[in-house]
Amino acid sequence: MIFLASHWVGCTFYFLARLQGFSQDTWIVRFQHVMPLFNLDTSSMAQRYIVIMYKGFNVLSNISYESVVPDNEWEVIFSIMVTYIQVALGAYVL
Repeated sequence: MIFLASHWVGCTFYFLARLQGFSQDTWIVRFQHVMPLFNLDTSSMAQRYIVIMYKGFNVLSNISYESVVPDNEWEVIFSIMVTYIQVALGAYVL
């Protein structure tokens, strides 16, 4: 369940960045500066998926270690939606 949720959240963040043409204010472009081994232009799909899963799990786990925070309105809106889902799932589990 956690893997699937991380997949969906990470892929949605990637899709939002792709819709914006990977502009400089998207999380994945800024992630290149945080993790020098990752390059959006030369990375394989497997490397991108690992980064996407990292982003998805990081957002869902809410461990407060977010090296790249949402910076544009679409990423902020989606982050708020994910937070509401987290609260609802947490309330359901409890």
